[in-house]
Amino acid sequence: SRRPPLWPPEPLTGLAPARGPRGLRSPEPRRSPLNRLRILRPLRRRNFALLAAAWTVSLLGNGVFQVALAWQIYQLANDPAAFALVGTVSSLAIVLATLPGGWLADRFPARSLLLTAELMRSGSVLLLGLLAASAQLTVWQAAVLMVPLGCGLMVFNPAAFALLPRLIPSHELSAANAVRVTIRTLMGTLIGPAAGGALVALAGPASALLVSALCFALSALALTALLLPPSAPDPSPPPSRLLSEATGGLRLLWQTPWLLIALASGTFTFFLFDGPLHVLLPFRVKNDLQAGADGLGLIYASGGAAAALTGVIVAQLARPHRLVTVMYWTYAASILALGLYGLAESIWQAVVASIAFNALLAVAEVYWTTLLQLEVPRQLLGRVASLDWLFSTALSPISYLLTAPAAEHFGARATLLGAGILGCVVTLALWALPAARTPERPPGPRPACGLRLSEPPQRERRPEGTRSEDQGDQEKRGTEPKERRDG
Repeated sequence: SRRPPLWPPEPLTGLAPARGPRGLRSPEPRRSPLNRLRILRPLRRRNFALLAAAWTVSLLGNGVFQVALAWQIYQLANDPAAFALVGTVSSLAIVLATLPGGWLADRFPARSLLLTAELMRSGSVLLLGLLAASAQLTVWQAAVLMVPLGCGLMVFNPAAFALLPRLIPSHELSAANAVRVTIRTLMGTLIGPAAGGALVALAGPASALLVSALCFALSALALTALLLPPSAPDPSPPPSRLLSEATGGLRLLWQTPWLLIALASGTFTFFLFDGPLHVLLPFRVKNDLQAGADGLGLIYASGGAAAALTGVIVAQLARPHRLVTVMYWTYAASILALGLYGLAESIWQAVVASIAFNALLAVAEVYWTTLLQLEVPRQLLGRVASLDWLFSTALSPISYLLTAPAAEHFGARATLLGAGILGCVVTLALWALPAARTPERPPGPRPACGLRLSEPPQRERRPEGTRSEDQGDQEKRGTEPKERRDG
């Protein structure tokens, strides 16, 4: 029987576009040039669009908060030690909440965790803004309020990471991760800090903090509209199993050589470039290139714009067959581009280095996130996401401590150049290990991530009464549904 075409293509279930008479697609979306942008395709799915909206508003509020907090602390005590105290407390809260946040993401409903995290952050920043507006805020109060902020961040990130494969089919994961990278770059690097600076200049840091709290609250409001399929009830484990479940990500890491190698590569390269990038780049801009804050801002802004544009381009491309190889080589090239900061003799050369560094890093991040979501069992995604963050930043404080002595001994230019070359060499050396390229091997008896699961992997669940796009096409041809594979 025939039925009239339906439009828009995505009903509340967030599935494939509806079909018209004889199972043909409605022709309207093909006429729109925007429909040809792959980065926009995941946004047609209602739940992902709501999650992307929450990301956007939350990252905008975080960008405003970073500027407002720094200005507020320096108004209270014009001493770098005061801001260092606040930053240290925030970092410790984030590190301590990393593994518990990943376990919570794998154990409890994602929507509840996301809402809790955003409300925690909104309430903390709101209290911070009210204390600042009433002239009662002190440095130690700001440091204490960093604890719920850091905990909320490490609950939100793993929960959102683990939720993404439930909202998006596997062939759209690269585009969805490109959306995430683009939003984070635009809001966190460009729009958020610029809006925070403007608000601080116009109304003061207290008002900017209140606006940031409002952004987190609006993000929570968007998350309340998520319609997720009910998950099977998971009985609470006995106390003897709590520690075992909390360390499930560590056991998976030990049993999966390619994952351990990748995280080790991220740890070492982040150690090499984090301190030199944030300490020596401003030093070179001010002392060697004889430029001011506007020159440094131009360098950062150009890198952020390049990363955002790269996300759109990566979403247009098909997922590469050798995903691990492309990820390692683009990551190695991005670290090598760090050395261009040491070779720069003018601002425009530093801008070119920033564009190369951030664009290549965005490509590597999109494919790394996609690889994790494809290979790691879904019941462990939250814990693995927390481990990824923990490994990446574990040596960051040491990187900052060693940057100044290295620059004093070798010079700022040589330190930047040496960090870029050494990071590139180490990354490619780890890629050359056969175990690092395990996910690129032909499918066989190897389970995902090399972990023996207690039950076979299950097909993606869909609400009753609906069918996927592939099933509709294959039913017309009289063939059995086959798994969709990306070229």
